Amino acid sequence: TGKDGDRYVARSVQIDMEPKVVNACRSAASGSGGWWRYPPRGFLTMSSGAGNNWAHGFSGYGPRVRDATLEMVRREAEACDVLGGFALLQSMAGGTGAGLGTYVAEALRDEYRSAHVVNACVWPYESGEVIVQVWAGPW
Repeated sequence: TGKDGDRYVARSVQIDMEPKVVNACRSAASGSGGWWRYPPRGFLTMSSGAGNNWAHGFSGYGPRVRDATLEMVRREAEACDVLGGFALLQSMAGGTGAGLGTYVAEALRDEYRSAHVVNACVWPYESGEVIVQVWAGPW
């Protein structure tokens, strides 16, 4: 983390193809008046998601946002005294979290071969809110 005045700045990159959740995270952190916030240039969104389609997240959005994602990660990595690794939080169902998340994990492994990559995966409910989630996950 860095420091901006009295508030710490998380060394974070948040990616989601639908801006709703990312904007909610940004608003919650900046409006909380707490002791930390997200970096202003640490968000990557597009106008629509991957439609709960793993292949669309991986093969469609992955190549499209690869360079922008790695540039954002590079900025944060260069701010570290010593880069030990990355912690990824991603969904295991759907298109963006599962598909694009897998693509980003592979891209990080390719770019930062000596860095550790830890994935914290959010497993979906057995009966979820989206009917296709049983096909959009890793099973």
